[in-house]
Amino acid sequence: MTELSALLPNVVTTTPQHHLKVTSSYGFEETLHRLRQSISAADLWVIHEIDPQALLRKGGYAIPPLRQILWFHPRLMARLLLTDPGVVPEAPLKFVVFAAASGVTVTAFNPMLVFSPYPDLAMFASELFDITNRMLLTVSAADEVLR
Repeated sequence: MTELSALLPNVVTTTPQHHLKVTSSYGFEETLHRLRQSISAADLWVIHEIDPQALLRKGGYAIPPLRQILWFHPRLMARLLLTDPGVVPEAPLKFVVFAAASGVTVTAFNPMLVFSPYPDLAMFASELFDITNRMLLTVSAADEVLR
């Protein structure tokens, strides 16, 4: 098995403008648990979880814990379809939870930027930003996530 974990400290992590990123105050499993709870508390659904660590393991690579949580809700999709069906590829939204030697990070797309090409969805994007921000704060020691 090829151990990629040893190479990761030498890799530079880029955080593009369209990402929101926080360092979690918790371990990997607790971070996942808190995010799942925050999704449910916001009356949203976990659509699917992807475990890249397990997938890479099947391909012969070992990496630190990494998970993607896809979340949304049918009522949100209905709003998108009624406003602009062209926006459907932007959903669902997701959190990426990654455990490295420096700690656990959570990254999400910034809904304000994801939905910015769709002028009729500015209010929707703002609502989703606020929801995403509240969910990220459930794992972060920060007071707010910046736009």
